[in-house]
Amino acid sequence: MNTDKERYTPITSENLVENPVFSIIVLTYKRPEMLALTLEAIYKRMSNTVPFEVIVGDNNSKDTTPEIISRYPVNKVVLNKQNINMDLYKDLYELAIGEYLLEIDDDVLELPQDYDLVFLKYFSVFPDFGALALDVVQDQYTDGRKLSRYIPIEREGLVVDEGFAGGWALCIKRELFEKGGKFGTEQITGRTTEDGIIMNIVKNNNLRFGLIKDIKCYHASGEYYAKKFGYLEREMEKFRMQGFDHHADMIKQADEFMQKIENLMRKYEAGNFVEVLNDIELLPYEYYADSLMEKQILEIQGFSSLSLGLFEDARRVLERVLEKWQSGAAYAGLGEIAFRNNNPGKARQLFSKALELEPNLPLAKRRLKEIPL
Repeated sequence: MNTDKERYTPITSENLVENPVFSIIVLTYKRPEMLALTLEAIYKRMSNTVPFEVIVGDNNSKDTTPEIISRYPVNKVVLNKQNINMDLYKDLYELAIGEYLLEIDDDVLELPQDYDLVFLKYFSVFPDFGALALDVVQDQYTDGRKLSRYIPIEREGLVVDEGFAGGWALCIKRELFEKGGKFGTEQITGRTTEDGIIMNIVKNNNLRFGLIKDIKCYHASGEYYAKKFGYLEREMEKFRMQGFDHHADMIKQADEFMQKIENLMRKYEAGNFVEVLNDIELLPYEYYADSLMEKQILEIQGFSSLSLGLFEDARRVLERVLEKWQSGAAYAGLGEIAFRNNNPGKARQLFSKALELEPNLPLAKRRLKEIPL
């Protein structure tokens, strides 16, 4: 642990919390706008029925981060003189005195209401779990860094997905953390991560770990939000510092891919369907395979073919969508093909299915009014 106390902002006794149940720990670097949303969510979604403290460490961001921190009643702050990356977690966890240590990433933009009570309830029902993390929203913009393989464990109507509990909103009892030797002397890096060390502590104490199923935070990880907030260079810097030059190069390539997607959307909205189909053929499939982005691209491809009267191509693509996802848009597209092929019975069935999944689809609603009973 770096013991240079000159890095700490003054902490007044009035701002300290005696006997907090939760110590909420946030490490940040060059993401002030995201950090503001994270801190807002932390305070807004806390139940305020149990005492808690908030600890924030800044890795020498050299931007408006200290100003953002000062807007909130943060109890303990570490302002580092240099960026020591994830090793700063050692300082932050050392300052924590809560019964539960809850680490929240500085790109978690939303938290579930009363998330503190959620953790208390699940630790009570699942006492053999030493670490729990919130589930994450997964959409076309982020996968939340969630892994794919989990085993559901149900008790008293509650479900934990047993498997890796990522550090986006990760909670462990301080007693267990200290019993397990904390982070030890090994440097925390991109290869030896703080959440990985916590998982090892839990395993070494013959306990389990997992996600609180379907109680989700919004972990805005990935290239989309890095670009939206202007943090792409920061992301590449982070991975290069961790020795992941290849990953930094992949971020740059992903940014170029997202620019192509934005151009594709503009052409689709402008009705340039031939160009849309040509551009989709040139997209590198490995960048969007088996993701919600693939679903969106296939839907655009299907409706572009439909608009050009290429019904068989449209049917083939939209059926591919339904092989992987429940899609109201895909059912509506197939309904339109049936409608234009003078098959009103099948069209009604498909449009009705579309509205079951997405009740406000304009095409399906309009066609159902036109099709006679």
